[in-house]
Amino acid sequence: MSSVLLAVLVAVAPWAGEASGLNLLVSDEEAKSARSLANGYAKRLAQVGSMIPKDTLREHIRRDFMPRLMSNENDRTAYELGLGIFEKLSMRSNSLLELNGKAVSTQDAHERQNLYKEISQDIQMMSSKIKKSDCPTSQTLQLLADTAKSFSCAVKDTERDVLLKGIEGPKSYSLERALAKHPCAMPFPGSLIMLGQQVNVPENQEIILPKEGSAEALKPHEWMHEHLRRTLWCPDSFREVGFGVDAACDAVSAALDMPRPDELHAERASLLQIKTSVEQGTPSMAAATVGLPAGVLLQQDAVAEEVQTMTIQQQLAANMKRLQQLEKKKLTLAQKKDRLKK
Repeated sequence: MSSVLLAVLVAVAPWAGEASGLNLLVSDEEAKSARSLANGYAKRLAQVGSMIPKDTLREHIRRDFMPRLMSNENDRTAYELGLGIFEKLSMRSNSLLELNGKAVSTQDAHERQNLYKEISQDIQMMSSKIKKSDCPTSQTLQLLADTAKSFSCAVKDTERDVLLKGIEGPKSYSLERALAKHPCAMPFPGSLIMLGQQVNVPENQEIILPKEGSAEALKPHEWMHEHLRRTLWCPDSFREVGFGVDAACDAVSAALDMPRPDELHAERASLLQIKTSVEQGTPSMAAATVGLPAGVLLQQDAVAEEVQTMTIQQQLAANMKRLQQLEKKKLTLAQKKDRLKK
């Protein structure tokens, strides 16, 4: 068996086998509304969540639960705005290592910070869409907006410190760093519910920068995730389970985390598949999209109709067949090259 084919089996089989066997998925019949979908997932998380690997759980939440929770065009637009905000922040966060240690002019520093005005406008636009949404989708989107703002403040403040370091002398930089508190106003403060978990959002989210020179200092997308998990998303998790598995916390954290670059396309594909299903009156379950590896997702436009009707087992067989055909073509090409050499 080829390494490529093995990779597909590893990527697809755990999701299809473990998830369906442990009955984490909520069917369209059960999830006739956003509320019943959320309740169904919360119930299954309590029953089997601790037995599902964290990465597999994250994939379920991000590529099935969250897209399906967006039950109308307004909600899907708000969610897409959120994905766009995270995508911009991811690019800013990844550029910090390159920026660190470089001398910058005051004008360049101001221009870089002004770019966050665009992100602030996106958050405002997202917030206006959320105000038209209904529970429980509304509260989930509110938490997503609060999280986006928190990550925005973390990335912005980290970049600000890097820029100050490149402009000013060490003493001024140290003083500025020591005195700054970095308040970050939340769009939707208050008590919100997600997957049965109560999340209390403060008026201001304090941004505590890591120690200068530490390994995580220039990775705000990583340290802010840990900070939000401990202080906002599930502050009671350690007290309740210690070092054990907290599936509800893992699910909420996965849903609200800044998406990884390879997740953005898959989530947008799920949103598109659900939108198409709603328009055509076919089942809107995004499970079909979850089972596809990234390489096949890139061909979604060509196989959209097939994906909507196939079961996960059928997809696995189809994916294997496609890859076998690809391997056969590669082998034929290699044989031709060998003959030409002779």
